[in-house]
Amino acid sequence: MSTDSKLKVILAGAYSPPGGMTGTYGRILNNLSASSIFKDEIEFIPLRVTLPVDGNMAKRFAVDMYRFIRSMKYKPAILHFLMHKYRALYREYPILKLAKALGVKTIVDIRAGTLQYMLNRRNYRLQNAMMRDLLRHGDAIILECKKDVPFIKTNFGQEGLYVPNAILEEDFKRIKPADLARENGQPLKLIYSGRYSDDKGVPVMLKSLDILSKKGLKVELHLTGQGKETHVLKMIKAYADAAPKGTSVVDHGWDVPDLYALLASAHIFVMPTCWMGEGHPNSVTEAMMAGLGMILSDWLHREDIVPNNGAVIIPPHDPTALAEAVEQYSNDFVSLAKAGRINRAFVKENYLDSVCYPRFLDLYKKLVQNNTNEFRMAES
Repeated sequence: MSTDSKLKVILAGAYSPPGGMTGTYGRILNNLSASSIFKDEIEFIPLRVTLPVDGNMAKRFAVDMYRFIRSMKYKPAILHFLMHKYRALYREYPILKLAKALGVKTIVDIRAGTLQYMLNRRNYRLQNAMMRDLLRHGDAIILECKKDVPFIKTNFGQEGLYVPNAILEEDFKRIKPADLARENGQPLKLIYSGRYSDDKGVPVMLKSLDILSKKGLKVELHLTGQGKETHVLKMIKAYADAAPKGTSVVDHGWDVPDLYALLASAHIFVMPTCWMGEGHPNSVTEAMMAGLGMILSDWLHREDIVPNNGAVIIPPHDPTALAEAVEQYSNDFVSLAKAGRINRAFVKENYLDSVCYPRFLDLYKKLVQNNTNEFRMAES
C-alpha cells in the first residue's frame, strides 16, 4: 500500500531525551511506531514532528501546540495520545480538545498507572477535572490495566479497550533468557529497573542487604533508572560506596546501552513497590521477557500482569521479607529457573506486539469508519 493511501495517525506522548535509557513512554512509543503489525496500513506521523520532552512547561506547551498544528498538513485521521500525568495535562488537554475541534478522532491512552488512583488525587483537582472531561468525550479510551475497564464503564459509560504494554516480537526472539545457573561462590545478582524513589521500594531493597550480609549471602544489587528524591539518591550512593560485607551495589543510572542484556545477566528481578498508583510497569514485562524470576510486592493490578508462580510476593516496606525471599530463591534455583520460564512464556502468550497490536489496528479502522458507537472495545 502506498504511503498516501495509508491511514495517518499522530502518535504522541512524553518522549525521552537522546542518550541512555528510553523511559517507559519512549519505549512504548518506539515499539508502536516500529511494529510490523502496522506497516501496510498505518503511517505514524514522526514523533519529532509532534511532542518533545525537553524544556520547561511553558516552552513545551508552546512547542507542542505549534508542532501539533504543523502536523495537520499530513491530514491525520487520528490522534493517539499516550497520556502522561500531573502537570503534563496542562499541555495534553488543549491539544486533545483542539484535535476534536478540527475533526481528528482522539484516543486517550492511559499509561500513567492505574486510572482509579489518578482520579482520586486530592491535590490535583484541576487535572482530574480535565482528565474526566477527556474520558467522557474522547472517541476511544485505551487502558493498560484490566481493572480500569469496568471502572470506566461504571463511572463514565465508556467501553474501555484493554491493551497491555507490549514487546516487539523481534526483540523477544533476539533476547536469550537469563542463564540462571550459579557457580559455587558466585554472588546472587539482583536487578531493579525504574524510578529511584521511596514508593518504588528502593530503600527497602538497600536495607535488605544488611540482613542478607548477616546471613552470609553474597549478593549484588544492580540499579537502573533515575530519580529526584535526594535522600534516596544519597542512600544509593552510600551503599554503592560501602555496601555491607559480602554484598555490593552497582548504580547504572540512566546510562545503560543495552537494558535487555543487563536484565539477562541477572538472576532475580526485584520491585517491592508501595506506590498506590502502580499500573503495568514496563520494567516488569521486560524482566519477564528476560526469563527472570521475580520478587514483588502486591498491588491492585499485579495478579493481572504477572502469573503467581512467576514471583515471590512479599509485603511492601519489609526488608526482612525481601531478604527471606532472596534466601528462598538462593536455596532453590530449580524453582527460580521454573519461575523464569513461566514468566517468559507468559510474555510470549500475552505481551508480544503480534498479540496486542491488532487491537489497535482494529480500533483505528473502526474509528475512521465512524462506528464509534458500534464497535466493542472489550478485552480479548
